[in-house]
Amino acid sequence: MDAGAARRPAIHGRWLTDGAVCDISFDALVENLGLAAALAVVDAAAAYRRESVEWEMACSIQHQAPQRIARWVSRMVDASGVVAINQAELAALAGIQRTSVSAAMMRFRAAGVKVLRGRIIASDIAALQQTACACGPHAA
Repeated sequence: MDAGAARRPAIHGRWLTDGAVCDISFDALVENLGLAAALAVVDAAAAYRRESVEWEMACSIQHQAPQRIARWVSRMVDASGVVAINQAELAALAGIQRTSVSAAMMRFRAAGVKVLRGRIIASDIAALQQTACACGPHAA
């Protein structure tokens, strides 16, 4: 661990998809890549995040909660149709109240969506995707 890592706060969160995180000090990034490349990495990450936030805000204005929830669930679902998330966490992701998630899930039952403790099971992902909005700068 580099000396700067001891001063940085720990990264906390709940992983919703497979992925990786790299915790490296800016000084170490500069040492390994050079100043120009390190600044480019930081700038690209900031631009990506800004674009994502802008799209999320636009989606919140344009689409109702069920469409946004269907988008989140259909993007997180794995090949078995399971998303390891509870309704409160999904509400936080979508920027809505938990009661709105619950109401949407009741509507999704016709599309084969089941809500269990701490997970959502979507047996017909294609039907869920038809309900979902296609928002996002990085939409599939």
